[in-house]
Amino acid sequence: RAYLYCIGFRLALWTLPTTRVLAHVFDRVDAVRGDRQDDGAAVAAICHAVRASGRRLWKSTCLVEALAAQSLLARNGVHSTLRVGIEMEGEEFGAHAWVEVNGQVVVGGRRGRPYRLLPDFAHLLPTRSGVAPNAAPVSEQRSATRN
Repeated sequence: RAYLYCIGFRLALWTLPTTRVLAHVFDRVDAVRGDRQDDGAAVAAICHAVRASGRRLWKSTCLVEALAAQSLLARNGVHSTLRVGIEMEGEEFGAHAWVEVNGQVVVGGRRGRPYRLLPDFAHLLPTRSGVAPNAAPVSEQRSATRN
């Protein structure tokens, strides 16, 4: 299933506006009613499958894997948070996406590379509910950096 989700998000990001794809995922996350954040085995299995699928998929990106992981976690009743950060190295600009559960990076972790966390943008997307489901507190967004 993880491989199919990765393929689906890869195709969606190639063919649809990114905001539409993100809005779809945020709607799914918003619909999560269960709270299986403490089910570490399920989270680990899902995230391992997504990472393995991403390695096998042509032109997979951190965003593809993060969206697939967040969707599969939501499908299994686990609330997660999509994070996007940037880095500047000289004149080089880079961006990275990752997923957190209970504040811990579960997909997309990169050690030794600090990313400046971008402010939450979910509230700007056209979701059905009109609610930003995984918005982090502004104070957390301003001070966070990830490895």
